[in-house]
Amino acid sequence: MATPTEFIKLTGTKLRETDKAVHFRVDEVDGTVLEDSVTHWFPISQISSQIIGIADGKDIIKVAKWICQSKELV
Repeated sequence: MATPTEFIKLTGTKLRETDKAVHFRVDEVDGTVLEDSVTHWFPISQISSQIIGIADGKDIIKVAKWICQSKELV
C-alpha cells in the first residue's frame, strides 16, 4: 500500500503555466513569510490544488512535500 502524499501550501503569485508545470513566486510556505521571495517551477502532477486570485491578490498552490524539500522550501 502506497504512503499518502503530504502537501504543503505555498502562497505567492502564479507567473505562468505550461502543459506540465507552473512557474510560481513563493512568498509564504504554510503561513510562514519568507524573508526573500523565491521563484520555482512545480510539476502539475505534484500540485493537488490551485486557488488563483484570492481576496488579497495572492495565489495559492498545494504542492507535494517532497518537491518543497527538494527546492529547500521546508
